[in-house]
Amino acid sequence: MYSYYFLSALGPHMQKYLWWKKYLTRMQIIQFLSIMAYNAGLYTFNCNFPRLFMLYVIADVTLFLYLFLMFYKRTYEQKLKPKVHIN
Repeated sequence: MYSYYFLSALGPHMQKYLWWKKYLTRMQIIQFLSIMAYNAGLYTFNCNFPRLFMLYVIADVTLFLYLFLMFYKRTYEQKLKPKVHIN
């Protein structure tokens, strides 16, 4: 992720090398789902870990997951729809 930010900060001439942005976003979504599943397992099986913290992590990751899903939808799924031009 930080490699992408570094390369994109170098300027518009780097855009042709950033074709993997979509895949990076997908990996981050998978990461959030994994974190949620792990914390849900900790909470469900009553592991020796503070339950309030597990709920906080689940809520926090849920928010990030929502934001990344909205970004993904707006950025990549909108491009699939044909644009209507009004003259």
